[in-house]
This record gives sequence, structure tokens and C-alpha cells, in this order.
Amino acid sequence: MLLSLLLCVTVVLAIQDVRAADPTFRGEGKIASTPRDFLLPVLNLQQIQALDAEVRLMMQDAIFKTGMFVVVDDTEASAANEPFGGALHAWAECEQSGNLPRELVHEVEMDDGTRRITLATATNATLVYPLEGSVVHECPAFASAANELRARVDATGAAYAAVLDQLVSTGRPSEYTDAVTRGESLEHFHVFRREHAPTAAETLRLHSDVGLFIVMTAAEYYETAAAEGRLQRLAGDTKPTTGFLLELADGELVRPIIPDNSLLVMNGEGSSRWISGAAGAPRPRAASHEVHVPDVPGATRAWFGRMYFPPRDALLQDSEEGQTMTFNEYREQTYRASQAGDNSLASTAGCAPSGRHLLQDSGSCPAGEMYCWHSCKSTADLPCEASGYSCENPAGAIWPDDFIDATTGNASHCATCKPVCSAAARATLPPVYPPPPSPPPNSFTLEGLAQDGSIPQVGTPAPTPTSATLAVANVMGSLAMGVLACLAILMI
Repeated sequence: MLLSLLLCVTVVLAIQDVRAADPTFRGEGKIASTPRDFLLPVLNLQQIQALDAEVRLMMQDAIFKTGMFVVVDDTEASAANEPFGGALHAWAECEQSGNLPRELVHEVEMDDGTRRITLATATNATLVYPLEGSVVHECPAFASAANELRARVDATGAAYAAVLDQLVSTGRPSEYTDAVTRGESLEHFHVFRREHAPTAAETLRLHSDVGLFIVMTAAEYYETAAAEGRLQRLAGDTKPTTGFLLELADGELVRPIIPDNSLLVMNGEGSSRWISGAAGAPRPRAASHEVHVPDVPGATRAWFGRMYFPPRDALLQDSEEGQTMTFNEYREQTYRASQAGDNSLASTAGCAPSGRHLLQDSGSCPAGEMYCWHSCKSTADLPCEASGYSCENPAGAIWPDDFIDATTGNASHCATCKPVCSAAARATLPPVYPPPPSPPPNSFTLEGLAQDGSIPQVGTPAPTPTSATLAVANVMGSLAMGVLACLAILMI
């Protein structure tokens, strides 16, 4: 699979005066004890593609004011079926089955103690990467439904890019469409589970995304204690709130009303920071948001999202530091900083990376983990320093450097990649020798065997060894050392 190692960019907010004056202020947003419901613009795909005068006004509001809108599927076929063709339901059951190879999924603990399990895939320019063969084999119903969901998301992303080209003044008439067709997209299927009461208020703290925009599903919930191993969808009055909060331009955090079976489209910072704009023209608003997974014992929250990234040759716009760099240079600088174990040194195109998140990126990995093949993976067992970490497959190929597609210039699949010490780092490590075998108790030594082969009672003096028994003991000792040495080599 693919994907470029990107960093989250933070805009530092001057919030001290607001914090002092407003007792409801928390973090980077203002939130009451119960956020008010908020109605987002709601459209279907056909309306977005047609873009008549009324829809045009709605889209302008979504692009420049809220940074987010809803796309519903209001067809009769959709109303008769489970949301998203059952893709999220099938994904939750697939993950719960435990049949997926563990190297294909990644688990991380969120801020509040919630477990998030992720299956990653990607679209490279216009090439849609299929799910791994083992996923198709173990979870065929999920694989089929996932393909349909990904196609629906793809059509929505393409339609939105065309709208941006019409409503945002840029340097070229098809700037966003070109970015979507040439850039990379990272796609994640998530399930969220919680085994204990939350340890923090937020599952995912207030942030905005570094991509151009994200197209994602409304979250669905399922009972994990259903009979016969099947998950039961929670609907109607039993369905928890989405847990999604949106920050408005004045800093208020609100709870968007999200219809079932709807897609959410949300701007990221890349929609303005990596796309040229006409002087003085309004720029798309990046939507800051946070997630609170409801505390519903025994429930699973399922979600899918696709993040669209700027193309590699996109130029940074309006850098506060006056820098000129491409998105590819920015990404590589971020990756080098992450490999060195210091995300704070990541590209000065923005500020502290902890304030922005992708679906997952090099800048969002916590201490003790590194970004490797679309997710943060543990480096706790690596004996080398952080500067020596490398993401490699069993054959020693390094991701992403050795996985660049010659046609698109983007990185491809590496499902078996994991963090290891690089060849250079391994060469500096001291040799590891196996410890000598400990001598067994006296009554169980080779020399302690009676002439008839029986084992003497504990405390019985061992007979004086003969030259023959000593020779056999030496041979056995050598064999034991050899076996231990082989085992040590196998475990390296």
C-alpha cells in the first residue's frame, strides 16, 4: 500500500484573553456542558454535481464558513438497506472475528483510553488499491461492501473537487480536480471499543486535518454481545450520539446533526495552504473538530474515512517564514524529523505537529512509536536509537523509498512492513551471545544415572564419572551450546 508520510500543521491561536474572560473555554474551543445541535448543509450527490443557484449558495456557506457539509443517499434502494450497504457492520464483524492477520491491522489507545483498531488501504492518483487477499478470503462480505462504499466516497470526492474549482478563486481553472486525480489518498476503516470508563473527556482532541479534505461516513454503533456471534446495529432510540463536535468560526463547539447513511465532507488545511489562490479572494475554512466516543458498555463504534492529500509538487502558499517548498519536500522533511525522534523539528511550514492530525501521520505518533506503512507502530523492542529506526519488509526493502511507483511517483503497498533497526544501526550494536546453560541438579546429571539407567534418589552421591561418560557429557554440552546459539540467531 502506500502513503506518504505527512505532518500535521498547527496554527497557533491567541487564546489567553478568551480563556481568562470565558469560564466555558476549554482547550482551543468553547463548549457548554451540553453542546447545542447544529444543522449542516445537507445535499445529495446529484445536487452537488448539478450545482444550481440554490445549491451554489449552500456550498459557498459550507466551504467558507463551516468547512463541512453532509451528503445523503436518498434513493429508495438506500432506504431499504442498512447504512453504507452494510460495509461498516461487516467491517466490525470481520475485525471482531479475529481472523485477520494481525500485521494488517493496527491498534492504538486514544486519549481517553478507548481502543482504536484500524485497517488501512489507499488510492494512488486514480489507482484504487484493493484490499489485501487475506481480507477478501477471511471476510468476503466486508470486502464486497467495502468496494461499493469506496466507490461512493470516490464519486463524492470528485464532485466536491469540481465544486471547489468553480467556487474558489485559484491560479488555474481545475486546480482541485487536478490535485485529486494526481495526489494520494489514505483510507482507514476504524473500530473503537472501550473496556472501562473513559480516562479523559475527549477520545480525539480538537484538531484540523492537513489534507485537502476528507470524505467520511457517519459513525455506526453495534452491540458486541449479540447472540450467535452476530453484531446487532444500534438504531433509533438505542443509537448513541455520534460523538463528533465541530468548532465554529467564533470558537463554539457544536454537535452537528448527522442523518443515517450520510457522508460528511470536511475541509482540511491543505485546501488553502497547498493550493494557490487569487489575491484577496476568500479561502476554504479548515474545520477544527474533536471526537468523544460515548460511554456505552459493550458497544463498538465503526467508521470509514478517505483523506485527500495535495500532489507531491504542490507549493506551500503564504508561508509565515517565507519558505518555498513542495509538498513532497515538506513530507520528506517531516519524515526525517520523525525518524530522528523529534517531531518538534518537523517542517517549519507550521508549528507544533501535535495540534493537527491526519487519519494517521508521522507527526501524530506518540513516544515509543514510529510511522510505518500508514500507521504508528511500536518501537519498544528495538535496541537501537530512534535515529536508526527503519520501516522494512522481511526482505529488507525500506518503505516508502523502495516502494515508489515509477509512473505516479507515489509509494505503494507494504502490508508486511514493520519497524526494525536499519542495517547501519544494526552494525553498531554490540554482539549478543547466548548465556551458557545452567547445570542441572546433581541427581539429574548424565553422570548421576545408575548403571541400569535409573535416576538415583535426591541426595544420593553421584558415582565417579568414567572417561566414557565424560566424553558423552562433553558431546552433549557442545550440542546444547550449538542449539542455544541457533535459537539466538533465529530470535534476532
